[in-house]
Amino acid sequence: MLPRAGHARASGHHRALPVAAGRRRDRACRQRRARHQHGRHAQGGRQAERAGEGADQAGPTGLLAMSDELALGAMRAAEELGIAVPGELSVVGFDDTPPAALARPALTTVHQPHHDKGVAAAEWLLDPSGKPASRVLPVELVVRASTAPPPRATG
Repeated sequence: MLPRAGHARASGHHRALPVAAGRRRDRACRQRRARHQHGRHAQGGRQAERAGEGADQAGPTGLLAMSDELALGAMRAAEELGIAVPGELSVVGFDDTPPAALARPALTTVHQPHHDKGVAAAEWLLDPSGKPASRVLPVELVVRASTAPPPRATG
């Protein structure tokens, strides 16, 4: 399990929305995204979150972005929609880029060893066998101010 998913679950977020650049092959994910996009245009504001889950259910309380850039963009969009981060929506990125620490609120993110990743890539490119061994590089969750326990349900 990725550290960010564990952090989200441990914090009580059971309705986290993954955000990735590019195409998703998962049919259910595409359908949720389509409903969410339709809802964002048709309903606007906070109702957009509920569109992805259905009108009878609350929307996501957490957003897991595949990069800090996507996470920071989501935080800007949340601010424009009047959605408080982390009060209403927790946001987690991936990469631990310098802007993540400078954001307000500072972005919780997964740090990956960029230098070690570059070394591994160079070793793979220079491997004369053409079949380098698989490597798993360590990552570390950097908890900052963009995450909090989910808001309590009202009703």
